[in-house]
Amino acid sequence: MDEQRKKQAEEIAELRELHGMTFKAIAERYQISPGKVSYLYHDLQRLRRLARYRELREAQNQITVSFSLTLGEAVILQRLLLFYQKRVFAESARRGDLADDPDYNTSEALLRRLFRLEHETREKARQEA
Repeated sequence: MDEQRKKQAEEIAELRELHGMTFKAIAERYQISPGKVSYLYHDLQRLRRLARYRELREAQNQITVSFSLTLGEAVILQRLLLFYQKRVFAESARRGDLADDPDYNTSEALLRRLFRLEHETREKARQEA
């Protein structure tokens, strides 16, 4: 949604939510159809839900959990993450929203950690041998 449409949608939401105006009354004020008013209002609600979802996901992604992995499990997780990223990247490249995807960003960080863990574990095993 471009900035002008977003501003208009926010004004419509304010009139609807704070002043209790109907879509028809708002449409008359803006000289557009009630259907367009409804569309802008519901599109803004969808964007608000997505923003809230991303915010909650980012907060959850900061919670630390611990568990043990074998080296083989770490390698398999790396492969799964690479496959996931390839699929998500292909889908997001069409939409252009990859930078905003908290799951993709988290998978990127996890993949770097797993690569580092694999390297350190293999190096430690070589030194002990």
